[in-house]
Amino acid sequence: MERKQEKISFKKMFLYGLFILVFLTLFTFVGCTPATPPNNGNGNGWGDIPSEYTIEGIPNLKQTALSTSFSVAAAMAFNSLGVDIDWFELAPIIQQGMFQDNDALVKYAKDNGFNSGSYHIDLDDTLNLISKEVRIIAQTKYSPEGQSTLARVPFGYKINEEEIYLKDPGIGGDITILFADFTEYSHGCDGLDDWTAVLIYDKTISIDDLNLIPFSYPCYKNYNPEED
Repeated sequence: MERKQEKISFKKMFLYGLFILVFLTLFTFVGCTPATPPNNGNGNGWGDIPSEYTIEGIPNLKQTALSTSFSVAAAMAFNSLGVDIDWFELAPIIQQGMFQDNDALVKYAKDNGFNSGSYHIDLDDTLNLISKEVRIIAQTKYSPEGQSTLARVPFGYKINEEEIYLKDPGIGGDITILFADFTEYSHGCDGLDDWTAVLIYDKTISIDDLNLIPFSYPCYKNYNPEED
């Protein structure tokens, strides 16, 4: 009778130990698994880009009472591409008073020998564009809680940290946004939870594989993007 009881206890201990082993294995696997790219239906992914990337040479420029973040962010992008121009030279070209003109910025970029276009970009697109050395003038909300917007320049990311880094004209420095908060910074243009952006890049670079959605300019043609 005692021997039978020993066998039953041994069996229970074996099953308990096996359960703990399986649990620890699953915990280790989940804890070490890198961030999974969103399933946005366009075939893009993070497997073909570096785990982290930084576009070097984008200066920190600060917005003033006389400028808008759009012209300052555009100056950042052009300066990093070797075009020596200040925001106050760009403003009369790419803005209608205080209103930004994406089409005018695209034309100016093309006139200066670059490829350019205005698009909707999600997180997946943004990481791919940064890894391709594309300059991005992105229209984002100041913060997830507010409604007013600010043009920023995404310039780096770290997939393992799930962070994206942007040049912010509002502070004249860098800010960090978590991948999980990306859509919270969308101002909902055209009803999409992504960012609208003007892309400026060298003619040797192709972005055709990203299948980006063109930006509908009238989406915020008639409002001041920096007005509360």
